[in-house]
Amino acid sequence: MRTRVEPRSAIAFCLGLFALTSTPVASAQHVADNAVVSAQDAFGLTIGTDSLGLYDTYKVRGFSPQDAGNVRIGGLYFDQQAPLSQRVLEGSTIRVGMSAGGYAFPAPTGIADFELRHTGDKPALTALMGAGPFQTHGIDIDAQYPFLSLNLRVPVGVSFRVNADFPGYTSRILSVGAAPEWKPNERLAVRAFFDLQRNTQAKVVPELFVAAANLPPHLPSTYLGQTWAVGESRFENYGAILNAELSRRWTLNAGLFRSTNQSEMEYSDLYFDTRSSGVSNHVLIGYPRQGSHSNSGEVRLTGRITEGTLSHEAVFSLRGRDALALYDGADVRPAGTALAGQDVQLRRPNFVFGPLSRDQNTLWMAGLAYHVGWNSRAELSMGLQRADYRKIVDAPGELTTRRSDQPWRSYGVATVSLSPKATLYAGYTQGIEDSGIAPGNATNRGEILPATRTWQRDAGVQYALTPRVKLIAGAFDVYKPYFNLDAGNLYVNLGNQDHRGFEFSIAGEFFKDLNVVGGLVTLNPKVTANGNSSIAIGPRAVGQSDHVAQLNLDYKFQSLPALSFHVTGNSEGRQTASLDNSISVASTQTIDCGARYQFNLGNSPASLHLWVQNAGNSYHWMVWESGGFIPGPRRNMGLYLTVDL
Repeated sequence: MRTRVEPRSAIAFCLGLFALTSTPVASAQHVADNAVVSAQDAFGLTIGTDSLGLYDTYKVRGFSPQDAGNVRIGGLYFDQQAPLSQRVLEGSTIRVGMSAGGYAFPAPTGIADFELRHTGDKPALTALMGAGPFQTHGIDIDAQYPFLSLNLRVPVGVSFRVNADFPGYTSRILSVGAAPEWKPNERLAVRAFFDLQRNTQAKVVPELFVAAANLPPHLPSTYLGQTWAVGESRFENYGAILNAELSRRWTLNAGLFRSTNQSEMEYSDLYFDTRSSGVSNHVLIGYPRQGSHSNSGEVRLTGRITEGTLSHEAVFSLRGRDALALYDGADVRPAGTALAGQDVQLRRPNFVFGPLSRDQNTLWMAGLAYHVGWNSRAELSMGLQRADYRKIVDAPGELTTRRSDQPWRSYGVATVSLSPKATLYAGYTQGIEDSGIAPGNATNRGEILPATRTWQRDAGVQYALTPRVKLIAGAFDVYKPYFNLDAGNLYVNLGNQDHRGFEFSIAGEFFKDLNVVGGLVTLNPKVTANGNSSIAIGPRAVGQSDHVAQLNLDYKFQSLPALSFHVTGNSEGRQTASLDNSISVASTQTIDCGARYQFNLGNSPASLHLWVQNAGNSYHWMVWESGGFIPGPRRNMGLYLTVDL
C-alpha cells in the first residue's frame, strides 16, 4: 500500500494538534532529540533519526570510513559487514580533524564512532510513528527496563518500516535489537548488543553509464525498475564490551564483535552506453546467495599518571579481524537496446548461477600510544602500530592468489592553546585501510579489494567566538591508492589519489533560542595514474565534489517555546563523472525545512516533526565512483510523531 503525505492535511493536522496541546513538556527520552542543538561541529552527528554534517559514515574528505574499515563502537575496533540499526544505537559521531585530537589510533579516512543506546534507572518506552519520504512509513518501539536488584539495565527495540529513498523503490525492513548493560559497581561495566535485521522485497534502482561526453537524459520521478527484481538480505550484529577500572591508574577496555551480511538474492539493472537521447544497452544481472562474515575486536589497556602540571596516558592495544566473503557467481543477461526513462517490463531471465569466489582476509594490529597534557595548555599524542595483513582468494578456474603486508604505521597529533579561546592543532597519521568492493558494473564485481597503505596530514585552529559558539578551520591532505575500471572493465588500482582541501565549521547558540551549525569543505581530488594503465585517466577522481557546504538553523519561539523551526541549505559542487574527466555534473543547491512541536499527549511527552527535503524540487544527479548515474531525490516530505511513554 502506498502512503502519501498530503501537504494540506499534514499542516491541518499540525495546527489542530498545536491548538489542543499547550501544556509544558515533561522530561523526555527521545522527544527532545535535535542534532542542530546538540552538535559541537559541522563534521557529522547522528542522534536517533536526526542527523546533519558535511560528512557521514560513507564519506569523509572524499573517502568512506566504513569501506576503509574505520568503524568503532565506544572507541573499540569493529569490522562492520552489516549495517547497525537504531534499536541498539543512540547515534554516531564522525571523528576527524580537531574532533579526533587526543583519540588513540586515529585513521587517515576519519573514524565513524558509534554509541550504544543510553541506559537509566527508570523504565522507559518510546514510540515513533511516521510517513515519508515518498512511500516510507513505519513504527519504531524502543524500551528500557532496569533490573536494579541485579544491576542490570536492558534497552530493547523492534521496528517495521516500508522504506523508500526514491519514489516507488521500496523495501520492507524488520529490525529487532537489545543492548543490555550490567554494572555491578562503579569500577566494572559489561555491555552486550544483539541486532537482527531482515530486508525483503527490496526493489532495485536502475543505474546509468554514459557512452561519450554527454549526460544522461532527465528521467521522470517514478518507478522504472523491473517488478521482479527484488532482493532479500539478512543483517546480524552481535557484540560484548568490557570496561573495567583495574586500579586508580589502570583501566581495561575490551570488545568482541561478529557482523554478518547475508544476501539471499540480488539484482543489478544497468544501462550502458547511454546517449543524451536515452538510447542504451540494457543489461540485467542476477546474483546467487552470497555474503560476508567477520569476527573482530580489540583489547586496550590504559594507564594514567599525573605529575604536577603534566598528565600522562599510555595505551596498549591489540586489535584484529578474521573476515570471510563468498561473492560473484553472477549471471549477466543482455536485454537489448532500451530507452532509459521508459517503464518497460521484461520477463525475468532464467538465471543460471556459477560457483562463488572465496575471499578470506585477516588483519592484526598491535600498537602503543602515548598522550601527554600540560596544564590544559598543550597536548601531544603519538602512537606506533605493527600490522599483519593476509588475504587468500580462491576464484573458480583460477589459481589461488595470496597477498600479505606487514607495515609499521605511526601517527602524531599536537594541540597548543594560544589563549583561553584559541587552540592550534596539527597531525600526521599513517594507516592500512580496506579499499572497498568492486562495483556491479565491473567484471570482477563483488571482489573484496586489498587493504592498502594510506596517510594523512592536517592542521587547523579552533576558536571560541563566545562561550556557546565554536569555530574550527583547517586544511588536510589525504593520500590513498586510486581504484577504478581499466580497459578490461576490471576494478583495479590505477594509480594514486591525493585529496587536498580546506574545511570550516561553526556551531553553537548564536542568540537565545537560535542554534546554528554551518560548514564548508573544499576539495581537490587529484589523481596520478600509474604507467601500467591502458585507459585515459584525467587528473580528478570520479564522483568527487569540489566543495560541499551546509548551513543549519534551528529557532525556538520565545512566545511559544514548544515550537521550533529549522532550515538547512545544502550545496554540492561540480563532480567529475568520467575517468578521462570529459564529463562533469554541475553543482547543485537544495533547501530543506521543517518544524517541531513538543507537547504532552496525556501525561506523556511527545513531539511532532514535519519536514520537507529539496523544497525547490531541483533535479540533480548522484554520481558513483564507478561512473554510474542515479537521479537524486526530488522534493519529498515526512511527518513523524514521537512519544515517550
